[in-house]
Order: sequence, then C-alpha cells, then structure tokens
Amino acid sequence: MTRWLTITLLLTLAGHALAVEDPLPTQRKDWKVRWLLLKYWGNELREKPETWPAVQRYVRRADEAGYNGIVFMTRAKWFRGEHAALWQQRLGELGKLVKSLGMQWLVTCVFAKGGGTAEMAESFPVRDAPLVVKDGVLVPVPTAEIRNGSFEEFEGDIPTGFSLPEAGKHAFIDQTGQAYDGETCIRVENFEEVRGRLAMPVQRVAVKPFHQYRVSFRLKISDDFKSNVIVMALVPGEGGKDRDICYQQPIVGRKPPRNKWFSKAATFNSWDNEKVSLLVGPINWGKGTKGTFWLDDIRITDVPFLNVNRRPELPNKITDLVGRAYKEGRDYARIMDPKCGWAWGPKSPNHYGVRQGHPEIAVLPGGALREGQKVLYTGYHIGLYGRYYGKTPSLTYDGVFKMYADEVRTLRRAADPDGYLIWFDEMRVGGWEPKSLEFETCGQMINAALQRTYQIVMREGGGKPIHSWHDMFTPTHNARANYYLMRNTCEGAGKNLPKGLNIWIWGGGSKGAEHMKFFAKQGLRQIFCTYYDTPRIDKQYQGWMKAMDALGADADRLVDGVVYSTWSGKGGDGFEDIEEFAEVWWGGGDGK
Repeated sequence: MTRWLTITLLLTLAGHALAVEDPLPTQRKDWKVRWLLLKYWGNELREKPETWPAVQRYVRRADEAGYNGIVFMTRAKWFRGEHAALWQQRLGELGKLVKSLGMQWLVTCVFAKGGGTAEMAESFPVRDAPLVVKDGVLVPVPTAEIRNGSFEEFEGDIPTGFSLPEAGKHAFIDQTGQAYDGETCIRVENFEEVRGRLAMPVQRVAVKPFHQYRVSFRLKISDDFKSNVIVMALVPGEGGKDRDICYQQPIVGRKPPRNKWFSKAATFNSWDNEKVSLLVGPINWGKGTKGTFWLDDIRITDVPFLNVNRRPELPNKITDLVGRAYKEGRDYARIMDPKCGWAWGPKSPNHYGVRQGHPEIAVLPGGALREGQKVLYTGYHIGLYGRYYGKTPSLTYDGVFKMYADEVRTLRRAADPDGYLIWFDEMRVGGWEPKSLEFETCGQMINAALQRTYQIVMREGGGKPIHSWHDMFTPTHNARANYYLMRNTCEGAGKNLPKGLNIWIWGGGSKGAEHMKFFAKQGLRQIFCTYYDTPRIDKQYQGWMKAMDALGADADRLVDGVVYSTWSGKGGDGFEDIEEFAEVWWGGGDGK
C-alpha cells in the first residue's frame, strides 16, 4: 500500500509540475528609445488648425509618461496646395515644442507604399490589345467571356460553367424573384458558417496575355450582412502555388444599400497568362462576418485605356495588324483617361477607381484610320490594388526619387528633425516597367531602390539618423515569392542593407525573433514598433521579451527600444493607452 501511495504522490507532483506556467522572460525596462508615433494627424493639422491643441496635448502626455521622442507622420502631398504654408508652419512649431521638452523629434518621409502622382505609379504593360474603329471611336474588341454570368443555366444548385464548393449547403440557386438579371441568382445564407472563399463561384476563363480586364457584378445583402467583397484572378505562381493577380477588394461601404441590388467591379492585368480562375463575391475572413447575400450578372470586359499612364518613358502606340504605327494627334486623339486619379470627383484628387466609363479615343478627320478598321494598342496602365484601389510609386522612375529629395529638403527646412523614418513598407506592385526589367528579381529592384533612397535622405536630410520598417526586407515577412502584384520573387531585398539604417520591427508574435535574427546578422540596430490597439499590453510586452531571449546576447546589444503605434484607436483616437503602455514597458513617468 505504501508503494502505491508513493507512486500516486509522485504522479500528482508530476502533474502539478506540468501545469506550472512557463517562467517569465527577462524583464527589460531600461530603453534608450521610448518614442510615440503620431500618425493620422498630419492632414488634420494641415487643413484643420483647431486640432493643434490636441496634438500638443499628446506630446505633453507622452513627456509626462516618460517617452523621450516623438515621430510625426508626414506626406509629400501635404507640402502642395493652399494649405502648404500653414502645414509647414505647424510642423515647425511642433518640432520646437518637442525639442523644448528635451525629446527627440523625428518625421516620416518617402511614402513608398502609395505616394506620388498618377504618372509616378508603377504600371502594368498592355500588349497588342485589339481595337476597332466604330462610329469614329477606337473601341475594344472583346477577348474574354464569362459563360452563364447570370446563372440561368444550372443543375441542382450548381450554375453551369462554375464550381461552387458550398452548393446545396450554404449556397443555393435562387428563383424566388430576387434576381437582378433574368430569373436566377445565387443566394448564400448563414455566411458566418462558410469558411474562407468557399461561397464564391469560380470559373476558369480564357484571356489574352497582358490585357487589362474589368470584372463587374451585382450584389445584394441582408440587413445583418457584414463582410468584405473581393475579386480574385488565380494563376500558377512561383513554387507551384496559386497566386492572385487581381488583389482588389471593392468596398461595400459604411452605409451600403440593404436588400437592393448594387454594382461592384475590379480590374486585373492578365500578365503572361492565357487562363485565369475568377472568384467573385464576399469572403469570410472572420471578425464578425455574418448574414445573407445574393450575387448576379458577372461580366468581364476589355478596358485597355482605363487608368492609362502616359509617362514619357513608357511606350504607347497604336499599330495595324502587321506592326505599322499610326500617329497620335494626326490619326487619333491623345490616349488618356480623364477620370484617372479623380474617381472621387473634382475636389478630391489622387483617388483611383475602376468603374468609370472606358475612355473614348476619337479617330481624327483626315487621318489614316478608317471605319471598321482593326488595330492593336500597346501601352501601360496603373497597377491598382486593395480596398481603395491604391497604387505604388515606381521603384525605378527618376521622377519618384526627385520627389523624395524635394520632400526631405522641405522637411529639413520646415521641421529641422533629429532623424527620419522612411515609409518603405508594404509596397504591393512592382517590376513591370522597362527599367524594372533590368533587374533579374523584384528583390534586387527593391534593394536598389532602398539604397538609392537612403543616400538621398542622408544627403538632403543633413546626415541625420535614418530608420525604416522591416517588412520588405525579411524573408519571414514580405521578401518572398508570390508577393502581391510583384513580377517575381522579392527574396534578396534585405541583402547588404546600409550599415547606418535603423530597423523598426512591427508585428511581433512568433515571427519577431526571426525578423530580429535576420537584421542582427548584419549588425543593424533595431526598434520595436508595437501596441496597435491591443487590449493586452502586458501580454504583448512579454511576447517581445521572449523574442529577445530567443535571440540571445545580440538582442540586448542591438535592440534600442520601443515605439507606441496605433491603427486608429479602440473607439477613440488611438492614444488612449499612452500611459498604460509606458507603465508596462519602462515603469511610466517615474521610470524615465
């Protein structure tokens, strides 16, 4: 009996030992860098001077909580227009306030993620798109078709020509009078129970290489519907994986029509593909997704002139079927899209869309083109992506780097900062323009652009410290194959980075230590950029400390500190937790 009691006791103790939580990582509180990133306030500071007192309050709160630096988000476009002088004045005043409190003062620059004018945007090639002269206008000749886009043909709950994984489960053929076109539509109910993209009808569509297409469709949603709408064009990618060459999410809007049909659209360039798998409709990404939706009238049209880019260095021509060129201004009017960059109207420049009418390019009297004649168009259109049809500045166009130099000169004069943060992250499009093709990979192109940008900021910024986000350089984040709308792999983007570059690592989690290790091998100094409205600042802090422990001695040698950053705030302005963050990370104001 004693032996059995002993065994039972040992097993019990072993169970308790297994239940003990992992020991806490090393608790670090002495940080050289304790900064606050003030973003989302620049435009308001420029156009709404009444926000000036609020910004001052954030700076003073940060000082009292033990922060020793302010990083202020700026955009080059704010230095233009009627409010430019006021913006520069306010920026200078803010810098003086920060410095008077004994804090470091940094500004952001080089918005490589999405800045610049329309002609600066990275663009996709259109090659030999067929046109026909009709009623004195160059009209696109259709080269692709969606079969049965109104779902009038079907078997059971599967429309002919489509695959529909949730057919008969959550997705149904609906002939109850709900249809927009004809008598039939697709209805998906209890959407929250459908995983990922399984409720989206899929059709394999034949296309022509390097043509621009617009996919349009009709959508109706229930009163309780909540989700994102997406269009995907899947093709074989690097490493045998599928990749999406569309990456556009037509937004439903904050107050969409309920129980009424409305139209949405997206565009894509076919690249070098002859077939794509098109997926259209809402997608379940979790986070409150729910409700019922109806889908109808899916169409695809050729739109070669939509959002055309007329930058001089990008080829643009119309030829006959054997290659003889016609002349712009003699045979046909200038090729342009008057709505490019003006999708939100005449008072809101530099916003892009895909639903505007296709530009009508007139055939000129006395020219060589004749009614009914077929010709071919070759040119470039802006590569758009995401929910708001964003663009990426070209990584090889000299005009973009001139803009960066002008921006940094202006910032140095107006703000007199102690350092600069290059907004060099999440660049979604690249590698398609003539100069880009000189690089074997997009990784090499990104690296060259960073090296060039670093030298510009160093020269025009007076030699002050330069910082950059990490994500475009690490193979464990965005420096990888099949990255958004990049031509090919982004691997190698982080090779041999400038020795003076300070790296901001964001995201954390299980990848944090891998990101840190990558830059530690190059001896680069690192700063954590974190918070992002988490409800558990303490848990987030422990995650970063675990990452530092995993890296070892290099972590304490190379990691300088932390930056408080917000997405937009937990129902407020994003800066509600300035003090709590300081308390967790360095002990608050008394821990300065």
